[in-house]
Amino acid sequence: MPQPTIINAGDDNTSKDTTSYQASSEVGDSRTFASVTIPANANTVIFHFGIHVPTTTHQPTGISATGDGIELFDFEVVGASSLSNTYRAARIMVLDVSHLGAFTTTVTVSLDDITTAGSILGVVCTDGFIESMLGTVDRLTEKPRNTFHSLNNENNVLVITGHCDDDARSGFTMVSGSQLFEGIDSKTQSTSFAFTQSTNTASNTKVIEYQADSTSYESTLGIFAISSQRNPFEQANGMLRNVVR
Repeated sequence: MPQPTIINAGDDNTSKDTTSYQASSEVGDSRTFASVTIPANANTVIFHFGIHVPTTTHQPTGISATGDGIELFDFEVVGASSLSNTYRAARIMVLDVSHLGAFTTTVTVSLDDITTAGSILGVVCTDGFIESMLGTVDRLTEKPRNTFHSLNNENNVLVITGHCDDDARSGFTMVSGSQLFEGIDSKTQSTSFAFTQSTNTASNTKVIEYQADSTSYESTLGIFAISSQRNPFEQANGMLRNVVR
């Protein structure tokens, strides 16, 4: 079975589907991202929202998207409570859209209070399905190396989505893997980005490694294994079981 693909990636959200979007307005207790395009061959869509405030200042309390996508995850990405004032506030939602054709959606993120802080939304569209995932934070985004081991490596790809503060606006240098997009929030210059890796190294392992051109701080990450199989473990131990419940 071929590996899944990441669909139509790039920085220009007027012509790309895996990309980033600016909010319609940066005032109030929510943020709206209009005209987000989902292509016909997408099975899974990842939304990674970031706002340029610490999690102790404001929290994104939920994400919704118009249309009939099936929500798989919706959660806030936070660090340890003692350090949460240093990380940018972020939230991730994943939708199954395999039963839909092409459509355009409006994504709305609810916040816990009114703010004028700048925000940005990263979107990854893929014809694959979630095999596993992790939400985490990175205090010093200088030379991250993310290593993923899977015995299903011939059928999956590794994807990382992220949001960090304005120190990353000068860009990233890839050491291992490919960059999908890098979007800059026009108000605060905080950064939305995504990377992917389809090539395996030794021991059934995929590695995404990158370097910021300048030291960056307070980053939130979503790390995803995307499989071409809807249920890669359905034959494990003779049992039928879903990857995502």
